[in-house]
Amino acid sequence: MQESKLKEITLRIVDYEDEALPELLHFIYSGMFKTSDPVLLLKVMRVADKFEVVHCMSYCSQLLISLPMTKELALLYLDYNHSVSISNALQPVKIAAQEFLADKSEAEVLDMPLSGIRAIFSSNNLEVLEEDFVWDFLLKWAHAKYPESAERHRILIKSLVPLIRLNQMSCGKLLSLLSC
Repeated sequence: MQESKLKEITLRIVDYEDEALPELLHFIYSGMFKTSDPVLLLKVMRVADKFEVVHCMSYCSQLLISLPMTKELALLYLDYNHSVSISNALQPVKIAAQEFLADKSEAEVLDMPLSGIRAIFSSNNLEVLEEDFVWDFLLKWAHAKYPESAERHRILIKSLVPLIRLNQMSCGKLLSLLSC
């Protein structure tokens, strides 16, 4: 590389890299992080991706899984998409976030944003007695979150109906869905 012939190298970084780059350098030299802040670790993953420090990305993923999960962090992890390599490294974290959200009560799930609803109802681990319950819940959630009829209809069609296993619904509920 050209840089190997230079005595001094200028590294251009963007704003989010300010605190993440020193953590990455510390990791490169020590194999550990000074921080356990999940938001900072996600920033470190972006910098590690930029400089192709693959081992750091997988270490960040392992560390994120070992940290206590909260609803806010689970939603952050599920919405965090920057590159294919970061998405691949974060896959175990996203699965853990989905499982965490799936264990929430109905009241907690009703309070979740669309990204949380997608995560829960797209999970292969979702177990319900009847798919009709999924439709009823999603309809209840949509009414609570989107009081305006046109926007609710758009969200139902675009984001929620694809989450329903239509072939496992009763005829009555399927007709109800089709009438909406």
